[in-house]
Amino acid sequence: FNTDRSVCDDCYTIIWTTTPWTIPANLAVAVHPDYDYALVDVNGDRYLVAAELVGRTMAAIGKESYCVAKTVKGSDLEGMVFKHPIYDRDSILVHANYVTLDEGTGVVHTAPGHGREDFETGQQYGLEALNPVDERGVFTHLAGQFEGLHITKQGNAAVLQALRDAGHLLASGEVTHSYPHCWRCHKPVVFRTTVQWFMSIDHNGLRERLLESLRNVDFYPAVEARNRLSAMIENSPDWCLSRQRSWGVGIPVFYCKNCEEAIMTKQTIEAVYADALENGSDSWFAKEASELLPREFACPKCGGKEFAKETDVLDVWFDSGSSSRAVVEAQLHTYPADMYLEGSDQHRGWFNKSLLIGVATKGASPFRQLVSHGFMLDSEGRAMSKSIGNVVAPQAIIKHVGADVLRLFMSSADYFEDVRIGDEMLTRVTEAYRRIRNTFRFILGNISDFDPDADAVPYAEMDELDRFALHRLQEVLADVTAAYESYEFHKVYYGVHYYCSVDLSSFYLDILKDRLYASGRHSRERRSAQTALYEILSALIRMMAPILVHTAEEAWQAMPRRGLEPGIHKEESVHLAHFPTVRQDWMDAGLAQRWARILEVRDRVLAALEEARQSGKIGKPLESKVTIAAPDELYALLEPYAGTLPAVMIVSQVALERSQSGDIEVRVDAPEGEKCARCWLVLQSVGSNADHPQLCNRCAAAIGDQT
Repeated sequence: FNTDRSVCDDCYTIIWTTTPWTIPANLAVAVHPDYDYALVDVNGDRYLVAAELVGRTMAAIGKESYCVAKTVKGSDLEGMVFKHPIYDRDSILVHANYVTLDEGTGVVHTAPGHGREDFETGQQYGLEALNPVDERGVFTHLAGQFEGLHITKQGNAAVLQALRDAGHLLASGEVTHSYPHCWRCHKPVVFRTTVQWFMSIDHNGLRERLLESLRNVDFYPAVEARNRLSAMIENSPDWCLSRQRSWGVGIPVFYCKNCEEAIMTKQTIEAVYADALENGSDSWFAKEASELLPREFACPKCGGKEFAKETDVLDVWFDSGSSSRAVVEAQLHTYPADMYLEGSDQHRGWFNKSLLIGVATKGASPFRQLVSHGFMLDSEGRAMSKSIGNVVAPQAIIKHVGADVLRLFMSSADYFEDVRIGDEMLTRVTEAYRRIRNTFRFILGNISDFDPDADAVPYAEMDELDRFALHRLQEVLADVTAAYESYEFHKVYYGVHYYCSVDLSSFYLDILKDRLYASGRHSRERRSAQTALYEILSALIRMMAPILVHTAEEAWQAMPRRGLEPGIHKEESVHLAHFPTVRQDWMDAGLAQRWARILEVRDRVLAALEEARQSGKIGKPLESKVTIAAPDELYALLEPYAGTLPAVMIVSQVALERSQSGDIEVRVDAPEGEKCARCWLVLQSVGSNADHPQLCNRCAAAIGDQT
């Protein structure tokens, strides 16, 4: 490329390209504004190349003797005018940030008709999108002497020869490099500009209205999804609506055969619309233009009477993006939809295009909520593929572990991200499922003789531990409800699993066993526990019903008659029952604070018991007496619970004393008394009942309460 006016009187620039056939479409050369460029003198000629690449460039063109005459900033070169190496036309120097120093000369050949970056640069500088190549890959008359040549079969060689003949080919050779190929047919892709239909994103302030509409949308995940779609809109180019395919929805445009005017008016649109309503959208392809247009229709520009139809079809995303109008509004008679749910890739696809159409035609987003999810991967994090053979079929999982385990697995994953699935993950969730199911079974087994209408103990009369259990139930229910409402199902899974494993199995249910098994069948203590268990199970089943649909139904049908809550009857499915709501009257902050302190003491006691067991001092915890030395404040809190503490610690006896050190001290000793043959507690009351000399007083009384 030779220049006729520049920072130098007469110089050339050198470009490097792997597609010589694009040289006929060259309209500019690009430099990076921040790079330094050198003017290099070689045998009387002067060349402009990147300063860092002088040595490499000179070696590539076989020049050993050269001299750098001057160095200039790329920012000072904008506007230089070079001459095309083949044609008698200008090629201007432009700025482009995509210019790199990795390959070539630091000066990039720019053909706006053959590449996205080149096109965008051309738009910035007002250059024509010159495309001298037709749809067959053959040069047109715009390529001058190369007209009729196939760009790769004959074109590359012809262009190289023309450069050689003009004295402008400094070097040529073969290199191995990457080149885009069609994902479907795997053939090389030719980039060429063509006439297309577009939706302008900035017309009538549409881009700003799109971004404003997102303020009224709830996103899940909240930050990532909102930011991603917003960024897509902020940086979105105009939407190319037309596609060159043999199927699709036709673009209702007519062309005047006389003046080639493109015609799309309200009159023509209504005519095509009426025909499609009567005959279907395929009528556009079956009928001639004259059959679709109104009678005596004339070209608004020249008055012509002969027309041709547009052969392009609409982008399929226009079809799906119109669903808010064609389905939600036209068939369901509402707008917008409550939720759009799809994979994270649809921020560029369905979410994006639906928003464009909705805001452009209705002035509002087509969805109130947008939920985007990741994709299923194999256990190694690879995308599933039939060719790889790593596809995990849901049917196979269901056959092996059941539908509920698969549903529980899906709920356990943070589906906002990609989710891995494999045997190890399924095994962990299967174990969690068994814990939840066993919790259901334990409670069902212990309320089998409980009639909630006749046997329930009023809340105010319940044992304080049972009221604390109901308080914890309300806390869990509040968290689970919030998780469902925000579609964070993994929080439901972890919350319920933790509740069943820790709050219930390791604490509350473990403590209750003595009261459930050893207290009198109709005693207030046992009925209080059963009342709490009934309420816990009723809420727990309904909490998990959306996930464990079969297990929840099975447990629901096995529950005692449910008459405590209006509208819930034995014969109804759990899936017809109301979701549980938090009962504020069962929330007791003061009670919770007291029991939090008691649980801290319990942890200290359990640690002391384990130490005593390992040292051989005791066998089982029931064969021990625990003495707790507590500071004055804690002593005052524990003293009212003196009768409850043995059950809470699951030991036979607990003694309280004031701590002299100011800290909690726990001592484990052998208990005083005899072991009850029924409850296995070691108590001094064993033997005091002549009728039942092997039982403690509680068990002796319970024997008479079993009918």
